[in-house]
Amino acid sequence: MISILNYLQSPNACHFRRSGLLLVLLIGILPYLVPLRSTALPASELIRDGGHFVVVNGLATYVVERGPQTGPPILFIHGLFDSTFGARHQVDVLASAGYRVILFDQPGTGLSEKPKRYDYSIRNQADFVASLLNLLDLPKATIVAHSGGGTLLTQFSLRYPERVQKLIIVDGAILGEDRTQPLVSFLLSIPPLYRWGQIGLRLFMTPEQVSSYLQKFYGDPTTVTAEIVLGYWMQYETENWEHGILGTMRDATGSNVTSEQLATIHAPTLLVWGEKDPLTPLLQGQQLQRMLPNAILSVIPDAGHLPMEEFPVQFNNIILNFLEGDKL
Repeated sequence: MISILNYLQSPNACHFRRSGLLLVLLIGILPYLVPLRSTALPASELIRDGGHFVVVNGLATYVVERGPQTGPPILFIHGLFDSTFGARHQVDVLASAGYRVILFDQPGTGLSEKPKRYDYSIRNQADFVASLLNLLDLPKATIVAHSGGGTLLTQFSLRYPERVQKLIIVDGAILGEDRTQPLVSFLLSIPPLYRWGQIGLRLFMTPEQVSSYLQKFYGDPTTVTAEIVLGYWMQYETENWEHGILGTMRDATGSNVTSEQLATIHAPTLLVWGEKDPLTPLLQGQQLQRMLPNAILSVIPDAGHLPMEEFPVQFNNIILNFLEGDKL
């Protein structure tokens, strides 16, 4: 006991206490002294594609609907941190073919509400999709999912197989490395670190950064126009947009599916893949085709991670052929 007291009074202990106090100030107090200035616009002022808001599980959710109400329903699930903008080349084409087309912004994305205290886990998002279908009075639907939306779609198919008519997975981020990050989830559950995350995102996320990401995802980066960048940037003009990103990172654990689980999904499935996809390589699409019992694969040459945007005519024809006769 005496040796401990002596140490606490020593210069080394004093230095340690000062360092610890400084660390507490930097991590725990400083982030709350940094103002989070915002030029956010009301989501209602950012509507560009004629959608509207509905309340799903207590959240204001942005929905776009096209086509006859009695037509076969098709629900689009966008990719990670994407929005209804990603399916802009499909919605009117499918509606003109007689389908009831539904796009929506997932909680935390696009123009939908972005609460801080919300469960952004894949399982809860799957239940959210079921609630949306209930609100729209749709017992089942064909579901199209892109990129990270593929993980959500597989989770939904496992939890609600009776509500799936057909599946269309576009460059789905379903396989590959385990995306669960328990350490990140733990760190973002600590309020000061979450606040640092907000500050970092506000500094990091710019239209130029969005443009850089898109150019990496396109097979031909020169086709990324200012209009496309603006369409993707729009959600970062909404209030609290960083909560969706941080919340998704915080709640990402438990999102992966196994090959055994995939083998239980028997709905007719179309896989559409960009030949030059750098994010979810074509190899993953080929692996998924082998794992899913009733899957066919269609590859779009020269396309990257966003074939529905890069080659919309070819993409739409592939989808329509599948919907109308399960053929390619």
